[in-house]
Parts: sequence; C-alpha cells; structure tokens
Amino acid sequence: MIQLNDKTYTCPVDVTLGSIGGKWKLLILSHLHTFKKRSYAEIRDNLTGVSEKMLSQQYKRIRT
Repeated sequence: MIQLNDKTYTCPVDVTLGSIGGKWKLLILSHLHTFKKRSYAEIRDNLTGVSEKMLSQQYKRIRT
C-alpha cells in the first residue's frame, strides 16, 4: 500500500493514473510531447471540444 496526499493506492500504476487522470490531461500531455512548439494557443487550437476554462485549469496543473 502507498499513502500519498491522504489517499491509499495499491500499486505505483494506481498512483500514476491518479495523478494523470482526466480526459484532457492525457491529451494535453500528448500534445506537449508530440509537437515542438508548445504554446497554450496551439494546444487550444488543436484540442477541439475542450472549453477555455477546462484547458486553462488542466494546463496549469500540468505545468506546476
């Protein structure tokens, strides 16, 4: 068992999925890895269907 931030995880994979979790986070991470230019505007333009608020929240969490 792994204790992290008052949560109990059963294995390291569970911890990783808990950290990455969310539909948009994985897509944002994919864009940051794939494209050489990684500006916020380019990610916003490439991810159709994501709201400005959701993208902003998820992007801030990834960058910190």
